[in-house]
Amino acid sequence: MWIALSGLPGGGKTTLARALAARLGGVHLRIDTIAPALVRDGLPTADLGGRSYAVARALAGDLLAGGFTVVADAAGPLSATRTAWHDLARAAGVVCCDVEVVCCDRREHRRRLRPPSPTSPATSYRPGATSKRGSSSRG
Repeated sequence: MWIALSGLPGGGKTTLARALAARLGGVHLRIDTIAPALVRDGLPTADLGGRSYAVARALAGDLLAGGFTVVADAAGPLSATRTAWHDLARAAGVVCCDVEVVCCDRREHRRRLRPPSPTSPATSYRPGATSKRGSSSRG
């Protein structure tokens, strides 16, 4: 199964994706982990969007072929991205579920998007930051 979570930054995609992957014994695939790795390796930021998704699709294809459930966490609910994800799922012979994640509490959403203060614990939310625990989870 391929579960594609999309939505605005700070909406709760990563939290939900980690929980789903753990519950289903799957793998959490996070665009916000792939993109910084590509930049650190020298990819210009202008080329980042499409390349991050291409890497995610390639990884997901291998994981799906290996029988893993993949829970993808990406901001962009673009039609082209969704079509590519559905094509990938179809090629792998699995179901693709699109889920748009929305934080309905505006105050909480704004709080999540604020930069952390110097006194914030290390585990506080930072948009675009990678998890210290890693981006993948196997149950």
